[in-house]
Amino acid sequence: MVPHGTDGDGFVVALDGKPVRLPSGGPLLLPSRALADAVAAEWAQAGGGAVGGRYAPDSLGLTRLAGALQERIAVARDQAIGALLRYLDGDALCYRAAHPASLVTRQQAAWQPWLDWAARRFGLELAVTQGVMPLAQSEAASSTARAILDAQDDAALTALGVLAPLSGSLVLGLAVVDGALDAAEAHRLSLLDDSFQAERWGADDEAVARHAGLLDDFVEAERFLALARSIGRTHLLISGRVQGVGYRAWLQDAAQQRGLTGWTRNLSDGRVEALLCGPEASRNALIARAAAGPAMARVDGVAVTGLAHAAPTVGFVIRSTGNSPEPV
Repeated sequence: MVPHGTDGDGFVVALDGKPVRLPSGGPLLLPSRALADAVAAEWAQAGGGAVGGRYAPDSLGLTRLAGALQERIAVARDQAIGALLRYLDGDALCYRAAHPASLVTRQQAAWQPWLDWAARRFGLELAVTQGVMPLAQSEAASSTARAILDAQDDAALTALGVLAPLSGSLVLGLAVVDGALDAAEAHRLSLLDDSFQAERWGADDEAVARHAGLLDDFVEAERFLALARSIGRTHLLISGRVQGVGYRAWLQDAAQQRGLTGWTRNLSDGRVEALLCGPEASRNALIARAAAGPAMARVDGVAVTGLAHAAPTVGFVIRSTGNSPEPV
């Protein structure tokens, strides 16, 4: 059971020599080798504890999330965003108790900093109310929230599809996918009211077990996102007839179509230089296409001169001509 490259669209996991397939019949395609390795390990572990000769679904959480990314999020982003926006008016952080005073104080201290964070980070200003009567956020907040979600990649939307329902909070979900908050702390914040009641009246064994299961789901969504976003960078030098033939514009468009960020520019020696940042499978797919380029180009060679892990960059831009390649 080994992950291996496919036709450039992603990585697959082979099970008894055949790729794991989705309910639709197509192969499960993983956006990074790191996620493929984790999914392969998941299947290996699940096989060891198969029930009645079949794999136990509860042990295939990463597989389920990867399938949701491929079959639901990637093909129906608008519907996924619409579903997440429904958590805006009902965001748990915006509904505060009127009493007792100790709970009011605890909610303010634990929850308000994350509403303040959303305002600073995204310009998302949310109103707060007391009680459980429905609260309608402003049209400006709704518009801002949609723009925030539109800007998320498919992996983040997949994770949010788990985190927002689990926590009852779009803000907590965004904080996790943005890297400002870890899953365990988001889980704790989402259960603040339950914890307060348990302190007063005692813990219920069933509730404790349920909360532990929820924590596992929080952490799994966070882990999925980290694995799917296994970001790296590839530095390229393309030689041949690649200047004055639209090569940079073609490369920019091809990179943007694959969700890659980075830059490209001409060099004074006639070559084109590029830095591709993003998931490994997407970078590999573009490198394969870079050897052909646009119709008027003639590519003599594509040299991969540097590989390293890096934080994501913003956008894919065309830079001005350089005299020599940048050190990477």
